[in-house]
Amino acid sequence: MGTDNKANERTLADLASQVRVTLRYVFLLFGLIKFPQLLHEFWSGNFENILLLVDIINATNPDLHLQKDTVVRFLKTTRSTVQEVDGFIRIVRADTIKLWELKSEFEQTPWIDLMGMLHIGIRAVQVCFWGL
Repeated sequence: MGTDNKANERTLADLASQVRVTLRYVFLLFGLIKFPQLLHEFWSGNFENILLLVDIINATNPDLHLQKDTVVRFLKTTRSTVQEVDGFIRIVRADTIKLWELKSEFEQTPWIDLMGMLHIGIRAVQVCFWGL
């Protein structure tokens, strides 16, 4: 059992060493490639520097078995999901701004102006249900 523990400790030490080397390469790469550049690359759909990072990780730690096509598929899926969520956020933001403006208009309408309040209420329903 003593040899098994030493072998496990040696394996863990080797793995920790590989992780340290990988992290050094990652930090070196991120030192050369700035984060805004990676974001621009991500949004444009061109993943050259990210794939370079995958190559470095595979070279320093081959036990991970990162495959480029899997990484590219994951990045494309993530990119399309982020774009869809961004579109929904823009829609919700625009509708929230419209409702805020209607609320301000409603607060400024005199309480005796029932037709004006009804008109504002109808517009609020239109914004909520049809996004008009």
